Amino acid sequence: MPSLKSQFKNDFNQMFKYNTPKHTATPEERKSTIYSKTTRDNYIQCTNRFVDYLRNNNIKVHTKADAVKYVPAYLRNQIGDPNRSAWSVHQSASALAKAYGCKSSDFGVNLPKRAAADIRRGRTETPYAKHFSEAKHSDVVNFCKSTGLRRNELEHIKPSDVVKDKNGNYIVKVPGTYAKGGRDRSVLVYNADSKIMQSAIKTIEKAKTEGREHIIGKVSKACVPHNYRSDYAKSLYSKYERPIDTLKPSEIYQCRKGNYNAYDKQAVDKVTQALGHNRLNVTVTNYLNK
Repeated sequence: MPSLKSQFKNDFNQMFKYNTPKHTATPEERKSTIYSKTTRDNYIQCTNRFVDYLRNNNIKVHTKADAVKYVPAYLRNQIGDPNRSAWSVHQSASALAKAYGCKSSDFGVNLPKRAAADIRRGRTETPYAKHFSEAKHSDVVNFCKSTGLRRNELEHIKPSDVVKDKNGNYIVKVPGTYAKGGRDRSVLVYNADSKIMQSAIKTIEKAKTEGREHIIGKVSKACVPHNYRSDYAKSLYSKYERPIDTLKPSEIYQCRKGNYNAYDKQAVDKVTQALGHNRLNVTVTNYLNK
């Protein structure tokens, strides 16, 4: 019999559908399918930690079916761990729910509320970041600021993935095979600072001229691409925004909970699509309000 870690891993590998669009799937298909390699890998890590918890507590189980009854206690342990954020706990719950074909609420544990201020992964300085020179890697930094790509996307984008539209704008066609959520999307290469944008375009053209396989390729651990997504989001929003006082109430995204900023809902939607998200509130909270 495969080890418990292998059982979870094998199930996630079977759920992973390479190059399959998520947005065309039925609700039932989504329950049993993983569309992103990154999500699959993260879920495997989450279940590995669950198995480690069982071992560290001398809980001997050999099958997934036997292990499920220990999930509530594990999640409560995660909630009580000061090194685990609410976001991390929710990810663990989602991974285990996916593995068992249920909802995270079915485990009977009140998960902590998530707040944008608590987001740590990819947005804060790591020990590696202290050794990263933006000046020496300005080509990578400017490309990030002009595309808003995630690390995995950044490392896999090829020169052939970039096209020009009828107006001469550079468009990155991000394949769902390495995009979060497994959904293809188009990203306008843009930054409000023309020098930054021209630097990004120069990087693209140089990669094409030199016949590189990837535009950027492997990204140093010291670089945190997620830090630059907010730069891109704000720049792109500034390109599309309309004066708030000219909009109807239904066209305005009004912030709440002590933050009363107002945004052009249409512009926010365009930014949301470019970032690879689905909800406007995620874009406003995590990127535009930063």
